[in-house]
Amino acid sequence: MPMSRVLPILLLAGALPLPGAATAPEPPDNPPSTVRVRDLYPLITTPAMTAARDFHVRHFGFRVLFEANWFVYLSGPADGDGRGATLAFMTPDHPSRRREPRSSMAKACC
Repeated sequence: MPMSRVLPILLLAGALPLPGAATAPEPPDNPPSTVRVRDLYPLITTPAMTAARDFHVRHFGFRVLFEANWFVYLSGPADGDGRGATLAFMTPDHPSRRREPRSSMAKACC
């Protein structure tokens, strides 16, 4: 293949820099630390948010960490050195609630 045809392909593929183009900066010697997930919890939508909160507090020893008129965030007792389970309840009338299922799997099974 003639070089006149190869050169544009190499330029498009990024194998050769474009003349006058800025080069990508070198990665730092000390890359930034990775993001750590601090908490994952189910968010359950229910019109009985207060009753659900009271049930988990009374029967499972959960504590209320945050509460608003539309949302409550709970933490269960710690197990050993780790943190306890967390979960949240939300009222169905809050505007942030999605109206459709989140995945095709949810549509198929629910």
